[in-house]
Order: sequence, then structure tokens, then C-alpha cells
Amino acid sequence: MARRSRLLNYLITSPSGSPSGERGFTLVEILIATVIAGILFASVAQMMMIWAKGTARAALKARTIETEQDIRRLQAAVMQAYTGSSGAGFPSAGPWPVVIPVQNPVQWSRPAPGFDEIGWAPSKSPVFLQYRVDGWATGFVISAVGDLNRDGTIELYRLWGDVGMYEGPLPYSPAGMK
Repeated sequence: MARRSRLLNYLITSPSGSPSGERGFTLVEILIATVIAGILFASVAQMMMIWAKGTARAALKARTIETEQDIRRLQAAVMQAYTGSSGAGFPSAGPWPVVIPVQNPVQWSRPAPGFDEIGWAPSKSPVFLQYRVDGWATGFVISAVGDLNRDGTIELYRLWGDVGMYEGPLPYSPAGMK
């Protein structure tokens, strides 16, 4: 029993096991701690990167849904303006804002030519897209052009009003607008 208490006393007073009582870390212990810290840091960095990508995807998805809802609301406003025009044809409006937003949103300002007459404005300002309505006697097309995903390339979102077919994002070319 006395032997056990001397051994326990020795271990308590000298955790490194050296009889002189010096304390410190060995090179192996420092290397193991460094490796563990590196693995933890890499794991946290990977999780942060995945979180950032997921947040960016969620923001783009929200802007895309908002865009489709705005275009559908514009479709309803054009249809209502057509029924009030006593058969004179579908109205045209825009393009508005004048500058196509590329990477940075643009304030929706008034007067908005054609859109004020239809009674429509986007749900949020500033906007990421330039809106346009091309109407004729038997139908209309709503176009929204801009850089919704902020990657530097311009996309086209379009709704064929007479049939209600929504398309987007499509590659944009000024010649292919109509």
C-alpha cells in the first residue's frame, strides 16, 4: 500500500515522468497537435465554402422565382390593359430601365414609359433586369434582360403572353430579342 502511494505521489508531482520535475512538450506531441489542428482547420474551411456556395445558390434561386412572379404579374397587367383597350391590340412598354443591369442592380425610377400606363412595377427596387413588353394585335411577348446570377453574362427571360409559356434563362443576343 505504501508503495502505491509513493508511485501515485511521484506521478502527481512529475507529470512528464522525469525525476527532475521538468515540464514541457515533446516534439512528437507538438507534431500531433499541429496535424490535428490542421485537419480541423481544413474541415471548417470546407464547411464554410459549402455554406457560401449554398447561400449564393439560394439567393439566385430567390431572384429567379421573384423574376418569374414579376413577369407573371406583368402578364396579368398587360391582359387587363388589353381588355380595357376595347380591342385596339396589346400594349407595348419599355425597355425600362434604359440601361441593362450587368452585375449591379439599377433603381426602378418613375416615370417608367408604358409600365405606368399598364399599372405595373417590379416587386423590388433596385432591379437586376431590364423589362420590355412587345404587343401587337393578337398577342404579346414580355422580355426581361440582365445579369441575374451576376456572372458577367446577360440572360434573357421571356414569357409568350398569348400562350403563357415562360422561358429562361436563355442566352441573350440583341438581334434575337423579337
